[in-house]
Amino acid sequence: QLDTDTLLPLLGPLVHEMYPALVSTPETPVGRCGHCGSLIEATDPPHCSSARCREEHDEAWVRDQVDPAELRVLRGELVLFWVNPGREELRLYEALKQRRDDVTLYPNQDEVDIGLGGERDIGLDLKDYASMPTLARRFHRELGGLAFYRRGIVVVTDRGTRVRGQARRDQLKEKFEELRIPLEVMTVHDVLEAFGGQA
Repeated sequence: QLDTDTLLPLLGPLVHEMYPALVSTPETPVGRCGHCGSLIEATDPPHCSSARCREEHDEAWVRDQVDPAELRVLRGELVLFWVNPGREELRLYEALKQRRDDVTLYPNQDEVDIGLGGERDIGLDLKDYASMPTLARRFHRELGGLAFYRRGIVVVTDRGTRVRGQARRDQLKEKFEELRIPLEVMTVHDVLEAFGGQA
């Protein structure tokens, strides 16, 4: 069993690579967003440095002020490809879990994001791509874990508004039909409406 004394020297270089220091360090304390923990940019009015957070919240909320010399910020590509999608996946999982008792997060070693029903009954794979044609091409190459489910559903995020999510869903559906991809497409709201009842 690995203890902290063993792990820290091993993880140190990785943590420093994932969380580099600020390129330019301000002389005064900087604010952190109360919604997502990102830095608050000192504009007029102040706003969160996370574009996704700005889509979800109209106004910035400063949680606290921190000494910039002590700050390390997670690399942008990790936020884009891991943190933001993961946040959406957990939010959908929690919403479904409140409504039914047959919800599994990352079943079968992360085969899909969320499983519903019995073993490999309904698989949900939540995607936060900006480009629906790019996402369609990705599934045209490979269905991934959804191929193992009776119903494989790609869930697209709203990216700000419900109407925008519906437009993204419709665009992806059209591309799936064009490429003959045998998967369903829903928005987060579609999933909650279709599967939000008690199991």
